[in-house]
Amino acid sequence: MKTDLIEVFKEDAKIEKAKECLQQKEPYKMILPLFSLHYLPSIAYISELVKHEVILIETRENYIKQTYRNRCKILSSNGTLPLIIPIQHGENQLISEIKTQVETDWKRHHWQSIISAYNNSPYFLYYKDKFEAIYFDKNIHTLFEFNLKLLELSLKLLKLNIEIRYTDVFVKDYQLDFRNTFSAKKMDIDTTDFKPYYQVFDCKFGFQPDLSIMDLLFSQGPESRHYLI
Repeated sequence: MKTDLIEVFKEDAKIEKAKECLQQKEPYKMILPLFSLHYLPSIAYISELVKHEVILIETRENYIKQTYRNRCKILSSNGTLPLIIPIQHGENQLISEIKTQVETDWKRHHWQSIISAYNNSPYFLYYKDKFEAIYFDKNIHTLFEFNLKLLELSLKLLKLNIEIRYTDVFVKDYQLDFRNTFSAKKMDIDTTDFKPYYQVFDCKFGFQPDLSIMDLLFSQGPESRHYLI
């Protein structure tokens, strides 16, 4: 009888432990902020990211054209310059499986544009080698991996400890959905929310808000983190 009671208690303990684990996992699916993965994300994107300790990155959506998933904006001597990654097109491709084009030497062209734009920035020399290593890494073939490496580096340079998790299923309607909040087609962000900071060409064009996080890093260096928080 005593042995039976012990076994019952053990079984009850297992059930309670299982429930506890489920309660810990289940809320994450509901409350973690969900982001798409962008190419050198905008300052607005990173400003939202820093509000969260843990985020979800979408891996199961189909690729969407003309979005920040394959483009970013920097400030050049001719004004705001979009950098667009050419991809290998196909039908209903998952964002995590999209490959970048190999026919065009786009990585070198993008990096040359970045050098031309930021060579005279205060912190370009401090960070350039780290970014350059990713641009010329021959083992990176997908858009997702390339964007992820740049995001991880940016967060590291900003000294932001944000845990990144990944979706395993596609959910259309999600509670904290930032996947399409930051639009490359139109200005959805109130630009008055962005405090001006020094930019190499601000005397020529005035302050240009919400460019790539790279613009902030090369201009403000270690102070970039305080700008975002």
